[in-house]
Amino acid sequence: MTNKLRVLAWGDTTHRDFQQAYSAIASDDHTQLVGPQEPYALVVVFQARPGTVCANDVEVLRERMPLAGLVVVLGSWCEGEMRTGTPLPHAERLFWYQFPAWWQRARGQWQRGEATDWQRPSGQPLPTTTSLAGKVIAIDAVDHASADTLVTTIEDHGGRAIWQPRRQTPRLASPPDAGVWVGSQLDSAEEAQLAAFQQTLAEGAPLVVLLDFPRADREQAAKQLGATAVLGKPWRVEQLMASF
Repeated sequence: MTNKLRVLAWGDTTHRDFQQAYSAIASDDHTQLVGPQEPYALVVVFQARPGTVCANDVEVLRERMPLAGLVVVLGSWCEGEMRTGTPLPHAERLFWYQFPAWWQRARGQWQRGEATDWQRPSGQPLPTTTSLAGKVIAIDAVDHASADTLVTTIEDHGGRAIWQPRRQTPRLASPPDAGVWVGSQLDSAEEAQLAAFQQTLAEGAPLVVLLDFPRADREQAAKQLGATAVLGKPWRVEQLMASF
């Protein structure tokens, strides 16, 4: 029988921001949710707002299983935590919209017997292995800086990136294999622009939407318009690649 990854979920697990994240753990056939008195390999702390999770309680969990990984998943109201709050120490910090891609990658590493993201020193991501060879990725961004960064990242992973400045008709022989749309807060004007961009992609193509700081309702709106993943800025290379 295959050993399961034993995960302790702690904190604001029932908050609406974390429905998708908590469900990803609970529904995973290779994962077992356990209580704080049982052995665990990973602690996932859900924090809806700054201060809703007691740092002392988390420290007790860390001391109980010092080799266990510690990840804090932050809700929409934690956007300014680094400026105005006191982040939990010794933990990898992910916002709620970053967790699904992180979980898919890290859980896969564990299942294959590889070193996992939660075992690495903070700030030192493991190299990505995703290849975009042969893929054409369309980019819809309003500024050169955003477009240039995305083009470089995609081409570094073997893909071909084409920047389509907003409101310009794309000149492609065939629909792109995937798209990246860069926005702000996804207001009504941006919703129309995103919908138009989605129509230029191949049927079923991945569509990654980058927003300044996604809220749950904006993520839902983006996905109703065809987005397959919604990430916040600044985005992580490994999470962008996983979204394709």
